[in-house]
Amino acid sequence: MRAIKINATTNTLTAVEVDNDTVLEDIYRHGEFSIMERGGSIGHDDLWVDEEGRLKGECRGFYLHTPYGKQLICGNAVVLGHDGHGDCVATHLTLHDVEAHITWLPLNKIIDPGL
Repeated sequence: MRAIKINATTNTLTAVEVDNDTVLEDIYRHGEFSIMERGGSIGHDDLWVDEEGRLKGECRGFYLHTPYGKQLICGNAVVLGHDGHGDCVATHLTLHDVEAHITWLPLNKIIDPGL
């Protein structure tokens, strides 16, 4: 199924494939996560992020624009849809759709989220 990787190190978006039989492993691999959690949403699709992203000290990241304001995301993210019953499904968002909901930090900008 189709997913989108948000790469905070290179400030790029990439369409990636997630296999139905190895969804969790593929999300961890694409996101390069230690521990993952749902970190927000874009429309009806979920944004999977590294739960420990803010604990790793200096990191690169981006802002996710939500109806409630902007949210700092430290590290990469993976965007996938869901079926409303707890299972992931392919995202129908385009790279352009996702990029419209994020603001990249400058490539050289390393943040200390503890401040």
